[in-house]
Amino acid sequence: MFPIERFNTTEKLSKAVASGAFIFVSGQVPDNASASAYDQTLEAMNKVGKYLEVAGGDRSSMLLAVLFVKDLENLEEINRAWGDWLPAGVAPARACVQATPASSQFALQVFAVGQKAFATETSTPD
Repeated sequence: MFPIERFNTTEKLSKAVASGAFIFVSGQVPDNASASAYDQTLEAMNKVGKYLEVAGGDRSSMLLAVLFVKDLENLEEINRAWGDWLPAGVAPARACVQATPASSQFALQVFAVGQKAFATETSTPD
């Protein structure tokens, strides 16, 4: 069994949990509910990226994202922000579900699974 690392843990949840190669990031919402859907998406994704990094990955190591979207009429803005945030060529598996986030004033909530970054080169002794 792999050790479990928890990050930013409260009584209810951890913002991220890592075990083995995997990183699980809890549902992230933006800070500014009055911002556009585009800006709210960037805020939520920046939080996802931050927790992936804290746990040993980065935005390019994201394997899965589930976006809980309050109003699908905002999907074009959300997709534009997603494309601006995500590096080219590393799109994870993704699902968008119409649902009201637990904090209902927000346009979306994002849950993600990532992978820890591992060194790909091996060094040889001199």
